[in-house]
Formats: sequence, C-alpha cells, structure tokens
Amino acid sequence: MSLEIHVADAATPLAQLSSPSLSLENDGYYWALYPYFSHLSSLTGQGVDLYSDAVFDASILPTFRSALAKARLAYAGGPPTFAVPISMQLKPVRREVTETISRKTLLDLIQSLDALAQNAETLQRHLVFIGD
Repeated sequence: MSLEIHVADAATPLAQLSSPSLSLENDGYYWALYPYFSHLSSLTGQGVDLYSDAVFDASILPTFRSALAKARLAYAGGPPTFAVPISMQLKPVRREVTETISRKTLLDLIQSLDALAQNAETLQRHLVFIGD
C-alpha cells in the first residue's frame, strides 16, 4: 500500500492526475513522520494518511512545511540508523514490531517532501495525497 503525492492545480480531477511526484509506503519512514503528519490534521483538518486522500492548498502548505521542519530538526541528530515502531503484533504474544531505518534516507525524504511543497507554493498549485 502506498500514498501517492502529486503537485496539481485545483481544476485537475483526481482520476486524471499523472504519475506521482513521490509516494510514501507503509514502512518505517512513513511511521517516523506520522507524529508530525497527525499533528497537521488537528491544525488544518487535512492529514497525511495511507488510507485517505487529502488536498493541501496554499493555506495549508506553510503548516505542512512547518511540520516537515520540525521533523527535520527532531531527526537531524542521533544515530545513523534507528528502530521505528510500525505495527503491533497481537498473537501469539503482544509485541511492538519495529523497522530499522536510515537517518540519512529519512532526512532525504523530508527534503523531497519539502521541495514538493515549495514547488506547489511557487506554482500556486496544490499537493494532492491519494491513499489506498
């Protein structure tokens, strides 16, 4: 399952969007950013969720970029790799399932997301998220 991210104008129907500029997977990288994405939902009414769609217009893009800046700052230091909780195993024993991710790859992803948002702002377009 993935979350496609497009830069599009308001008049483009979702069904006519071209290939995504970027996609997020159900993996440690998405879950490392999830706390920052979930905070967006409470501020703007739009969230970044693997299972739903969202459109970030010019009024939301600065808040999205601010969330990315907070994530960048939080992950700028620390070990080169670290474990991120990605799910909960219920049987045979309840335990948290983690995935080890690269800090550099995560920071590169944050930079790519920010570049998309900046591009959308510059072009007066939207960031469109299409979930599974």
